Amino acid sequence: MGREEKEQIIILKTYPVGENHRGVKLLTPGNGVLSALVYGGNGKNSSKKGAVIPFCYGWGELVHDRARGRYQLKEFAVESSFSPIREELRKTYIASLWAEMLMGSYGGGHHGPELFLLFLEGLHYLAEGEGETEDFRIMIRFLWDYLALSGERPDPSRCSRCGRPTGDGLFRDQRGHIFCSSCAHSGMGRLPLGIVPYLNRADDTNWEEFLKIGMALQTMDQLKRWLFAVIQDHMGYRLKTLKSGSFLL
Repeated sequence: MGREEKEQIIILKTYPVGENHRGVKLLTPGNGVLSALVYGGNGKNSSKKGAVIPFCYGWGELVHDRARGRYQLKEFAVESSFSPIREELRKTYIASLWAEMLMGSYGGGHHGPELFLLFLEGLHYLAEGEGETEDFRIMIRFLWDYLALSGERPDPSRCSRCGRPTGDGLFRDQRGHIFCSSCAHSGMGRLPLGIVPYLNRADDTNWEEFLKIGMALQTMDQLKRWLFAVIQDHMGYRLKTLKSGSFLL
C-alpha cells in the first residue's frame, strides 16, 4: 500500500498508457514536477477523462508507491479549468511553452510554492487576457519571473563580457548574452534600450499594474525573441513549442 498525499495540482501534460489508462505530468507546490498514472483515465466511462487535461488546477489525491517508484492520481477535484486557454490557439501555445519549460527543467530546479504560484497566476491572467498584445505581455512577465526563480535571469543593463553598463548601446548574440557597444561585434542584434526600464518594472509592480504598461509592438517582439534565446540557452536545447508555434509566438 502506497502513502497517500493530498496536493494542489496543475496538469502539465497527458498521454495514453495502454488502452484505458492515462499518464500525466503535473506540478505541485510541495514536490515539483511529478509523473503519475490515472488508472482507467482513458476509458469511455471514466469520470476523470474530462478533468485530467492540460492546464486544469485543483486538489488531487496522490498515492506514492515507493517500492515501484511511481505515483497514482486517484482523485482530482478541479477548481479552475482555464478553458479559454485551450479554446484559443495562441494561448494554448503560450501555456504549452511554460509547461515544456517546467517539465524540461524539472520545475526550474525550484520545487517550492513560488514556482507553483507563478504558473497558477500566469494561467489565470492568460485565461482572462484579451488580445494578442496582452497575451504577449503575460508571457513576457512569466518568462522574466521564471528566470529569476531559476537563478538564470540576465541583467540587460550590464555587459556580460566587461561588466560595464550597456548605456546607449544594447546588443545580443544568438544565445541571448548581452553586450555593450564596445564589446559587440558584427552579426549581433541590437535591442531597444526601452526594454531595461520595462523589465525593471516587473520587480516593482504586481501583474495587473505591469500589464497596463505600454510598449511599442516592434520593441515587444524584439524583447520576446531575446527572452526565447535566453530560455533556450538556459534549457540547453531548442524548445519544441517555439519551433512548432513560431507562426503564433
